Amino acid sequence: VSSVVTFGAPFGLTDQIGRVNEQVAAVYRMAHDGAPDSIDALTAAPPVPTLSIYSRSDAMVPWRASISTQNAQSYNIELRHGHIAMPFNREVAAV
Repeated sequence: VSSVVTFGAPFGLTDQIGRVNEQVAAVYRMAHDGAPDSIDALTAAPPVPTLSIYSRSDAMVPWRASISTQNAQSYNIELRHGHIAMPFNREVAAV
């Protein structure tokens, strides 16, 4: 994988004490053969350039959970559109 782009992905969804939400972990387990050594590792940005597209008007995923920790390879862009509209929106496609 050379880069990652997410649309309203809840990779930063944690519980009250900072652990990854069990729902996020369950989705990861369904999509992959196994979980990483630590499910909490899912909140870290991947070691490749990463772009997170999120919206404060997302009614499905809390917008704060879609923001990755910014570093030299990790970026966040806020757009005005809801969760379902993101993949179909011209503004999102332009980004």
